[in-house]
Amino acid sequence: MRTTGIPHFYLPVASTPASGDVTSQLANLLSENPHSWKPVAIIHSLGLGSHLSWMVATESMDEWLTIADGSGRNTPYLWVGPNAAGHLKPPGLIVSEGNNALWHYNVEVGKEAAKRGVENLSMYNMTLQAGSWDGSHYGQGVELVQAMMVSCSCCILGKF
Repeated sequence: MRTTGIPHFYLPVASTPASGDVTSQLANLLSENPHSWKPVAIIHSLGLGSHLSWMVATESMDEWLTIADGSGRNTPYLWVGPNAAGHLKPPGLIVSEGNNALWHYNVEVGKEAAKRGVENLSMYNMTLQAGSWDGSHYGQGVELVQAMMVSCSCCILGKF
């Protein structure tokens, strides 16, 4: 695997407020080289563990923005919405995690992101017709396209 020499980190966020260890890690990463002109990009997403709660997503976004803003660093921020649910989602989950619920979640969280000046990349339309029986098992093809979408978004925005 070829690396770009650009450091990157994965900080797992399962709830809000995030664990003290995770927020400390972010604060420490942002405090390294505080006078650098290079931006530190934050790509943030919450999966189905948030039960598609707009409030949880918004609170999590605010939590991470507060840490980023407090660092004094140039921190471009990208919110990435969840995948579509898949056409064979079990009937018991259609109302809470089905495509209608996901669509409304994406729309509302997108509005909240815009209010905060945060770029929003929705994965819903890209994954709506992809081959996944439940919306969780898309495979490498969709993951590769998602990575390319994030990369292209970053280049187009000129912020990352």
